[in-house]
Amino acid sequence: MVLCPLLPSLAVKLVVLNMLLYVSLIAMTVSQPWRVPASNVLDTLLHVGLLVVLYMASLFAGHDVEGASLVQATAISFFFVVMMVVAVALAVLYGFGLYLVRQNRKPWRFFISHHKRAVGSFARLLKIRLQQRSSSFNVFLDTDNLRDLTELFNFVRDTQTLVILASPGIMGRKWCVGEVVTAKLHKVHSVVVRWPNFTDPSATTHEDLSFAIPGIEALTAYSISLHDVSSALHWMKTLDSFPFPDSLDTERVLESPSRGIGKICDALTGTVLPLERRSARPDCVILVDPANQEAVATAHILLELLKLGKELRLSPVVLKSGQDFPDHAVKALMVCSSGCFQSEAVASWLINLPYPQPSIFPILAEPDFAVPAEPYESVVLGVEGAFTDAELATYASVLQVVFQEIASVLAPQSYSSSQDAWAY
Repeated sequence: MVLCPLLPSLAVKLVVLNMLLYVSLIAMTVSQPWRVPASNVLDTLLHVGLLVVLYMASLFAGHDVEGASLVQATAISFFFVVMMVVAVALAVLYGFGLYLVRQNRKPWRFFISHHKRAVGSFARLLKIRLQQRSSSFNVFLDTDNLRDLTELFNFVRDTQTLVILASPGIMGRKWCVGEVVTAKLHKVHSVVVRWPNFTDPSATTHEDLSFAIPGIEALTAYSISLHDVSSALHWMKTLDSFPFPDSLDTERVLESPSRGIGKICDALTGTVLPLERRSARPDCVILVDPANQEAVATAHILLELLKLGKELRLSPVVLKSGQDFPDHAVKALMVCSSGCFQSEAVASWLINLPYPQPSIFPILAEPDFAVPAEPYESVVLGVEGAFTDAELATYASVLQVVFQEIASVLAPQSYSSSQDAWAY
């Protein structure tokens, strides 16, 4: 288009300009090159305006023009020039308005900051529980939503509430600390869920942050200084906090309406779910080591997935310590985690199975879980609780039957098919 003035004939110049504008308009309309739809609309209007002005020029090029016709052509051209200016101004105002709206209404309702290896399953269960409250609650979980690590702190800035899962070891993770610092610097509302054995950073930690938090110097690339880190760790002590829930049971039940993870969701979302009744005759039970909270969280995620499979027509329940194995259960899912077969509760359930014995399928809750091998008598050695030799022999024989089935892996702390299933 820049070379058009070099063409010898005025008519040729006008034809070439028309052809170039038509090609540009068609290409733009088909490809939609701009990320913002309003920009594509603006580009279309500018093309149309230029084409109209060019038509007006084509009609009178090289001819004597009457005064009235010239006035009409000038008026039409002026109208479309003004239209283009107004369109640009409206696009600018639209962008500014969108910026103001996003400042007040951020795209993410919650951001869950957590140490994935330590509490990844609990973080996913919390995400599921929050999203059950409302479809408008967008919850950011890095294993699901983060594709570029350099964008991590931008997501924190675009969040209304940062939920810090304060488990032991989280303050030694530089990226988790960076999330807390970003929340403080950008005034993001933050709350803390405190594990019973979590301790706030000591004075020694503040004196030597480079030693206490390996690799913390890498955050300087994101304009985060050691002073910012120390200040954010002090600030974290002042945040509203919740104790780690004593129950991960399904939301609110008649026996304990104010306990568990549901209470945290109540406070975070400002909503309260109606009371639920447990099934009186569950036909599918989920067995899990009650002492392993990550495994218990995995069991409750599995429970939610089973509820989604309506064609299965199951009435599942997660057994708690002290509960007996239901006589009418025909299926059981054994959530396998490190040391689970030394649990007194697990041993008691598998020893006292009803007759006929239900089908038991192993679910590996940890990708690196070592599947037991024969002889199974060695697996049950050291089990907690007082069991007779006959009961331990029964326990070993049940484990042998369990691991004749092909085990499935459900590791909620990582992105997996569980998230895809939840989407449906």
